Amino acid sequence: MSGVPGTVWVDDVGRLRKLELSCDLGGIAAKLGAPAGSQPKIGLTIELYDFGIPVDVRAPSAAEPAVT
Repeated sequence: MSGVPGTVWVDDVGRLRKLELSCDLGGIAAKLGAPAGSQPKIGLTIELYDFGIPVDVRAPSAAEPAVT
């Protein structure tokens, strides 16, 4: 099984506060015919905060897109 390397930050009560992931796509790119020397990478950082803050969320109707 393979994985994606990452780093997580957890606060003093065990909640995930930050997640950083990185993935080197060089092997995949080479198999797809990318030029030699290509170094495609993906990086993702997610920060989580404001735990316990009330929110007002309404589901869209069937006629509305979920993202506007």
